[in-house]
Amino acid sequence: MGNPEEAITEYKRFIFFSSSTEEIKLGMMKIGEAYRHMGRWDLAADAVHDAILLMRDRSEIATARIRSALDMICAGDYSSAKFDLLEVLNSDVDRSIKIRARFLLGVAEIYEGKRVESAGDLIPSLRGMGVDERDISKLSRLLLTPPAGRRSPKAAALLSAFLPGAGQIYAGCWRDGINALLLNGVIALWVGM
Repeated sequence: MGNPEEAITEYKRFIFFSSSTEEIKLGMMKIGEAYRHMGRWDLAADAVHDAILLMRDRSEIATARIRSALDMICAGDYSSAKFDLLEVLNSDVDRSIKIRARFLLGVAEIYEGKRVESAGDLIPSLRGMGVDERDISKLSRLLLTPPAGRRSPKAAALLSAFLPGAGQIYAGCWRDGINALLLNGVIALWVGM
């Protein structure tokens, strides 16, 4: 009825009075769904993890881990998501479940800025899903071609360490670089007097 907070309260009450493991597990999954509707991805993932503790079936556990990983990706917790997805990939479950896990692993790696690693996971998973090879080829080129004009963050940091503002100028932020150079120069003159 559009009131996830009240739904969570009712599901917690349901869990408290339930004696069935299946009902408790269902209640926890529903709590995760309610948190998802609220945009509380971290709490949704926690609720799913609580439900996983009651699961025995490997496929059910793997599917729940994928759901939890998706919540963690939405929350920006990529390392925890990757941990769950690697657990699925290392488990003895159906190939279709592993394909979904590998796809989400590639998505998490994109968010981390790991383009090459993401290509290594996305491309095989898309092939496993039956995606057209021309589309896979386009994605592969996007992921494996370095962005044009991108500067090295290490070089920018090194330049800024030796001459404040030089890293910003190197990165193309002329105004910020000149501002930093002048500000640091004025401070150095003032300290030197």
